[in-house]
Amino acid sequence: MKNSADALQQQVSAGQSEIARLRTDLDRARGEALLDPLTSILNRKGFDQRLAALLQQPAAAGRQHCLVMLDIDHFKQVNDAHGHVMGDRVIQGLGEILRLAVTDPEHAAARYGGEEFAIVLPHSTLADAARLAGQVRLRARAMKIRNRSTQQVLFTVTISGGVAALRPGDDAQALIARADAALYQSKNGGRDRISCA
Repeated sequence: MKNSADALQQQVSAGQSEIARLRTDLDRARGEALLDPLTSILNRKGFDQRLAALLQQPAAAGRQHCLVMLDIDHFKQVNDAHGHVMGDRVIQGLGEILRLAVTDPEHAAARYGGEEFAIVLPHSTLADAARLAGQVRLRARAMKIRNRSTQQVLFTVTISGGVAALRPGDDAQALIARADAALYQSKNGGRDRISCA
């Protein structure tokens, strides 16, 4: 009887270990499903989930929920002149800049699609969001894309951005539309700039 009980206990322990391992694997797979493989920041699905969660919570007193939309200027020309591999290097570089710049654990950087990126900033202010977007813009402009064999600078990267704060009654689409309109204000104003909605 004791041997049977010991054997059963070992089976239960082994089963619990296997369940814990499977849970860990599932959590890792869920996390990876929300990351863009090229940049290692949130992908569009991760962005959508983060923004939906943001809309469900009130902003802290004296704060706002903000959104920054960023777009690489003249990206099609980069692909056309230097190829898609070089275009991917530019996107990876901006992903790295965003990972380093977005340090608040509540905030999140995402690849919105193609060469467009977003930063979700809960409990922020429009001024703080614009300041962070400006820092990202300056870091992007400092990025020099070089020929790997000659180290010659081929081109520099500029980005344009738009910043918007959540207003009462806004849904995700309204907030995105205002940030996107501010982004296009930057594009139409000469690029390499940040505009606020």
